[in-house]
Amino acid sequence: AIDDANVPITLADASQEYNPLVYVNDAFEEMTGYPPEETLGRNCRFLQGKNTEPEKVTALREAINNEEPISVELRNYRKDGTEFWNRLTVTPIYDDDGQLVRYLGTQEDITERKNSEEELKAEQEFTLQALNTLNDVFYVLDTDGAIQRWNEQVVEITGYNPAEIDGMALTEMFPEADQDIIASAIETIFRRGEATVEADLLTEDGERVPHEFTGARLTDKDGNVKGVVGVGRDLTERHRRERRFQALVENSDDIVSIVDADGQFQYQSPSLERILGHCPEETVGDTAWEYIHPDDRKRVREAFEEWITMPETPTSVEYRAWDAEENWRWMEARGNNQ
Repeated sequence: AIDDANVPITLADASQEYNPLVYVNDAFEEMTGYPPEETLGRNCRFLQGKNTEPEKVTALREAINNEEPISVELRNYRKDGTEFWNRLTVTPIYDDDGQLVRYLGTQEDITERKNSEEELKAEQEFTLQALNTLNDVFYVLDTDGAIQRWNEQVVEITGYNPAEIDGMALTEMFPEADQDIIASAIETIFRRGEATVEADLLTEDGERVPHEFTGARLTDKDGNVKGVVGVGRDLTERHRRERRFQALVENSDDIVSIVDADGQFQYQSPSLERILGHCPEETVGDTAWEYIHPDDRKRVREAFEEWITMPETPTSVEYRAWDAEENWRWMEARGNNQ
């Protein structure tokens, strides 16, 4: 029956030195290219070659010497010299008296699987190399919120070593006051698909580094939720610029305004109250056109459109603005699209 088996099978004589083969079936010849007359009486190591892993050969030899079953995956070579991956399983066989008489060997050609694994590994290494070039931290969480993958920025910024990071709950990388915010963001990602949150990343030595974290739900090809993938951007420089800008505008003799694309005020500097008498906070949400003389609005709107569409050629415009005492004051404005 084993002659017709689809699985390559060998029997080696355990009573002889070097355990020579005493039987090979047709599937063995089909896989290796060696006919019985070229295999019987030889040890199966003739399948080994230059790329056969020595440590696996050693493990195989030790198991045979100790009369223990073993399965190994190793590179072997066919008669024509082509390399293939062989999953070899060796099992000792005893007679009725408990005497070791044979070693049963079964082989499986796993070349296609190993090639796929190596291609996947190469792709993963390439991806990780690309992720390590990012200035942002990159991370992958499982469904419990534990870190499974990360780039070098996580190690560099936090000071934790890879062994400490592996499996760590993401919330542990944040101050206690921010941990609920992070946990809530992870829940939002699972529920809605994505979330963005700002929080301080806590380094191993206790330093707080402000970051903006954006995460998305991670699913497999069948749509099953596998975890979260996300990036964190260091906000230190942005906060520094914001503080400089805040100090600049708050001490400026000019009115500094931030408006959206519809012309609505998003911010007005304190100098507004000194120059025009309006409370800056009360103007937020109003449109700029409300404070401009009707005869000047068209000209200011045209300048506003230029500031949006052609920021590289800033222009100025003069107009009359309404102050808190209902007087029209002549003003000059310059715009810059940010």
